[in-house]
Amino acid sequence: MNNFCMGRLFSALCILLIAATSCEQSRSGPTVVEGQVVERISGKPVPDAFVQLYQPGKTFSSGYSKAGDPYRTDGNGNFSFSYDAETESSYLLMGHSNKGHYTDWQEAPNLSNGRKNKDVKVKVNAPAWVRIKLIDELPKSKVWLAIAGYAGPVDNLSFPKDTIFYRFTTADFARRVTWEITDTLAIKTLRYQDYYVAGMDTVTVEIKF
Repeated sequence: MNNFCMGRLFSALCILLIAATSCEQSRSGPTVVEGQVVERISGKPVPDAFVQLYQPGKTFSSGYSKAGDPYRTDGNGNFSFSYDAETESSYLLMGHSNKGHYTDWQEAPNLSNGRKNKDVKVKVNAPAWVRIKLIDELPKSKVWLAIAGYAGPVDNLSFPKDTIFYRFTTADFARRVTWEITDTLAIKTLRYQDYYVAGMDTVTVEIKF
């Protein structure tokens, strides 16, 4: 086969590929989704969770927004629903639960418009908790504490006393709680404790001052 024929064949294949891609992107209409919400690390199903459909905004900077109401899973994390897909709109599926499970954006599955999406696995991070136990050792002292290393903002405490409180964290990751102690002479002491906690479990961090 000469170079001219090879060139024409290559051009034809490119046109077919572009047409197929364009057709796939422009699909619309009834779309069925069936799958299960599972914990990302353990693979265990998450009962009575929710899945939420997201679609991109009309402009590049508008990001994704919710498309309709969430759908609830059954006792084994299974779900099944349908929606009318819009042309040239890509959809993501996110999962969450009332206990604190959630899907990372980068792990949200993409759905194929206008067709049946079967065996869709929606992976969610399992929740866990850090139990912070403050211990004011003798002699009693007045200090300021700044504590971080879990979900949410830094806890800034003035003249704390013996107490216990809980903070939400993401399970199955090696993490570190750090705290800075500042005394009345403005002398600062930095300490930390590494921790790893399984899903739906609690780890205790003792902070003595």
